[in-house]
Amino acid sequence: PVKVHKSRAFRCVFLLAHGAGGKSDSPGMVRYIEMLQEHGDVVTFDYPGVRLDSYTQMHLTAAKQVCDLYPKTPLYLAGNSMGCRGAVNVVNTLAGDNTLNSVLPSFAGLIFFSYPLIKLPHPP
Repeated sequence: PVKVHKSRAFRCVFLLAHGAGGKSDSPGMVRYIEMLQEHGDVVTFDYPGVRLDSYTQMHLTAAKQVCDLYPKTPLYLAGNSMGCRGAVNVVNTLAGDNTLNSVLPSFAGLIFFSYPLIKLPHPP
């Protein structure tokens, strides 16, 4: 399930994913949430672990939920460490299938708070 952190300066929405070994309510993530809330609502979710074979699908499912909650609102996929990698994997998968605009119609960009350790072969 996703958790919505409302903003007073609503212009867009961020899907923020935590790094390996962390959770969305860790002190570092709370600082990121507060910083992003200056610009829009922030939606978070927790990976149940660090199984690399499942986190991309979980990230995509969360992104689709955000698009349903915020239709026509610019969506930024944001993350820290493993959360960055999840965001990149979602964009790589959809861009590679040429389905990015149909699956995440309001996708506006990526925001990383650390290096995702993976390259982006397909421009979004």
